[in-house]
Amino acid sequence: MGPSESIVLVEADLLYDESDAVLLLAGILGRPWSLARVLFVFPKPLRDRVYRLVARNRYRIFGKRTACRLPTERERERFL
Repeated sequence: MGPSESIVLVEADLLYDESDAVLLLAGILGRPWSLARVLFVFPKPLRDRVYRLVARNRYRIFGKRTACRLPTERERERFL
């Protein structure tokens, strides 16, 4: 996976990538996404392998949209 296809999270001067970044971000999003944090019980190499598989096939799994959806009024309050 190249740099343009990576996810990195920087938090408190620590760097997290791939599955670590996704699971930590899920925890920040709140329920139901935060429940994904239970996946930390699996070893990082296994989680990263699954992360890369999903990342490679994301359009087949989730579909591809021609336009982004606009946030609702309530969601807009969360933006800076």
